[in-house]
Amino acid sequence: MLQKFEFASSNLIYAPNESKAVSHAAENVAADMTAVTKTQVLAKASTDLTKSHVIIVASLTNAQAIIAELQATGKITADDLAKIDGQWESYIIKQVDNQLIIVGSDRRGAVYGLYRLSDEMGVSPWTFFGDAPMPKNPTASISVPETIFQKSPSVKYRGIFLNDEAPALTSFCEKNFGPEAFADGALQNPTANKGFNHHFYTHIFDVILRLKGNYLWPAMWGNAFWTDDPKNSELADEYGIVMGTTHQEFMVSSDMEFHWWAEQKGYTEPDGAPLKWDFYTNGEKMTEFWSENVNARSQNENVYTLGIRGLGDSLAAPVGTTEADNIKLVSDVFQSQRKILENAGLNVSQTPQVLALYKEVENYYYHGLNKEIPAEVTILLSDDNHGNLRTLPTKAMRDFQTGGFGMYYHFDYHGGPRDFRWVNTSPIEKTREQMLMAYNYGVQDLWIVNVGDLMPLQYPIEHWFKLGYDIDHYGTIEGTADFAKEFTAREFTDYFAADDLQKITHVLAEYPRLNAVRKPEWLGFDDFNVLDGEAQTYLESWQQLDTLVTQLLDHCPSEVHDSFYQFVYYPVHACANVAKIMINLGYQKNGIDPENSEKRARKALAEDTAINDYLNYGLHDGKYYGYGMEFHLGQTTWHSPLEQFEFKPSNMLDFSFADKPMGQKVEIKKQTAAVLADINTDLPDKTAIENDGVISILATDFAATKPAKNGATWTILPNYGREKSALKVQPDQVDVHPTTIDVRDNAYVDFNIYVKTAGTATIVTQFAPSTSPVNSDLTHLRYAIQLVEATNETPLDDVQVVNILSDDFMIMNGSGYTWSDGVDTAVHTATIRNGNICLSHHEIPTSGTYKIRIYMVDDGLVLQKVQLATFGQPTITAEDGGEVPLVLVGPTDWSGDNSIVDVMFQAGTHGAKEEYDVPKLAKGGTIQNYLGAKPSYLYRK
Repeated sequence: MLQKFEFASSNLIYAPNESKAVSHAAENVAADMTAVTKTQVLAKASTDLTKSHVIIVASLTNAQAIIAELQATGKITADDLAKIDGQWESYIIKQVDNQLIIVGSDRRGAVYGLYRLSDEMGVSPWTFFGDAPMPKNPTASISVPETIFQKSPSVKYRGIFLNDEAPALTSFCEKNFGPEAFADGALQNPTANKGFNHHFYTHIFDVILRLKGNYLWPAMWGNAFWTDDPKNSELADEYGIVMGTTHQEFMVSSDMEFHWWAEQKGYTEPDGAPLKWDFYTNGEKMTEFWSENVNARSQNENVYTLGIRGLGDSLAAPVGTTEADNIKLVSDVFQSQRKILENAGLNVSQTPQVLALYKEVENYYYHGLNKEIPAEVTILLSDDNHGNLRTLPTKAMRDFQTGGFGMYYHFDYHGGPRDFRWVNTSPIEKTREQMLMAYNYGVQDLWIVNVGDLMPLQYPIEHWFKLGYDIDHYGTIEGTADFAKEFTAREFTDYFAADDLQKITHVLAEYPRLNAVRKPEWLGFDDFNVLDGEAQTYLESWQQLDTLVTQLLDHCPSEVHDSFYQFVYYPVHACANVAKIMINLGYQKNGIDPENSEKRARKALAEDTAINDYLNYGLHDGKYYGYGMEFHLGQTTWHSPLEQFEFKPSNMLDFSFADKPMGQKVEIKKQTAAVLADINTDLPDKTAIENDGVISILATDFAATKPAKNGATWTILPNYGREKSALKVQPDQVDVHPTTIDVRDNAYVDFNIYVKTAGTATIVTQFAPSTSPVNSDLTHLRYAIQLVEATNETPLDDVQVVNILSDDFMIMNGSGYTWSDGVDTAVHTATIRNGNICLSHHEIPTSGTYKIRIYMVDDGLVLQKVQLATFGQPTITAEDGGEVPLVLVGPTDWSGDNSIVDVMFQAGTHGAKEEYDVPKLAKGGTIQNYLGAKPSYLYRK
């Protein structure tokens, strides 16, 4: 039976010897209750458990006396405690005799139990970093069954990385937390970025805990967390935050700290130059540096990053060394660091340690370093910096590595092929799909995500923590929709009508998806085909959202204006405006209503300045100064500055638009009568019909699926991908080895087609830009395909196994473009540069009805579109030799204006590049069917 406990006029008590993490949380929750109920609620240390209408909180690790008294009075039982005893961050909540009792298995378990009360009241974790108002709920309460039991989180360590903090977060911190804001706001390092002090970090600690996280990589490019302000680490431990350092910082020591430390010590190179970060020549001093820091900081809860890389995200070893030299270097440093931990009195078999397999270290690990790493160390894997997982652990790795596995993921990145640092471009549907797969492969010990400047990314950050805390719910396909509704309801229910809340939920899902189609920073004037209506379709998608959020802003109550502006209005309006700039610039350059197109682009440029000035100086009286400074227009390389736009008369195309007015789409003929005119047979339901030599089918328009023998089947992923069309075999096929299985026993999906033109047909598929999860085969992620007769299932040909990656596939490489094209355009498909991927050829004997049958081969495929071009379609010879029908050519990242491609690849530093001449496809201009062919007419019974 549910019992209701009202928070108004209640008080919180905790043991005098309770953890400071619990007392901090109790004070915060009491303040929440006071604000929400408009009655004073106090938090205090006490051993008096007799008062009525109180909230008693205790942790098993600190409040044994209180727990013993609660047991003695029968308010909690041995069975209650058995549920959480020895568990990680677990808690129970009971209501007995008008007392609400929270018992945590440890200090963070008790903290999460307390913040559960704030959640029940509808308090947002974003009251400071988002200006979310307190809810209007004077009768706020919690309804408790006999016992609420919260199990341990799905993932042990769940955290964020504050990164690429200039100009936005650095400006924000200096304004709000620097010496002018706080008398004690100055940092000990005079050259550090101002404001990254304990006043700032206590807000960070609080929001992490309210989101049920526990782990932090602090800002590091211009700051040293531990030495900038000693209270930073002191309060981190008090609040219960586990501190760590990045893949390029080691032994709880900041990157910037080494130079300052060496200067204070008087250490220099023999010629008097600043001491170099070089273990070959300065290993003794680096060991001294690490030893001093570990000895001073080991009393706090840390995860120790071990290994060695160069400062500034570069290689550690000198130029000219071999991979074997590098492996030995990392191994030697690793063993030296473990000795430092032992000398500090830490048990290396129990102390949390991480080896980050980032960039070059991943190769070292799989090429021999893995043999040197003890089982108790956590192996931190990474994505490709753009939200696509790289390698995942095999069963043998999971069986050996008792320290488990972690994942370093990105919502922000400063690097190749191009940056994304401005607004949210990470759909939570993609995050769920990728991180659920990681979890299923055993990545369950540490999740850390690069969140850049934090505040443009509140929505995906909160989802990240929800997923890591309770993947059983938020990892389901329905979990993302549930999260979106919960977020909207909490933030806006008091201020908007029910139909408006549905619109906000839609916007929060749709704008990141559009941003993932082409990140706004990367959008150029020729990325969408302006000749066939594609560019206008993309622009209209943004304009529809922009109109919607503008209408909502117009009647947004003042109390919630600032949070609505940040969470909903600004990212939509600003990105829609970027699309307006670039699409109209494309029209102007191609001679499409050039005078008016130029006017629209110029007006949008002025609006870009205005809205970002408001973000810097107007929103909340300029609190968010710096967030309107991020580069976000016309980026062509990862470090390129703001593009300088030039408007000039068009001389690119000799094309008359007299019969195609501005804004009118040039549609593929879809009239039912025309498409069906020469078909003299009864068609199966959901048959895509050839028109003008092309068939194009969204993955979700499949006719039928058949599961594998183990029950896995192609499953729809809602709101996923470029055209909201995605299928993936679920559940994830962990440890299923395709080479030992006949692919015809795997799950398959059928697409019904009617082909009018006999002869050789080419099928081009589009998949999400995933990478291979298997380290032993990084260049293959395969499906199988076959054409069969529709009526009797007779195969027309043998099963063909097709790769969606290239044979030279490598993340950030210069010899193949599969990866860079994939991350730029959010799809793997056949392009001008990679004509032999996602491509198969088939012989069709006669016109008629057939099935395209696609089998899963490798785990991780997300199918988005299937396209077929019949005999006689013009083709183009791709750079790798593949013949691709021109109408199906997929996205490729090159400028028809300059005919040059800059591709960044990993060669020790970000600065290496190669330049490739790309042939023009049309006289004086380009043809880029960014989405491939438009979907065909789909016959329905």
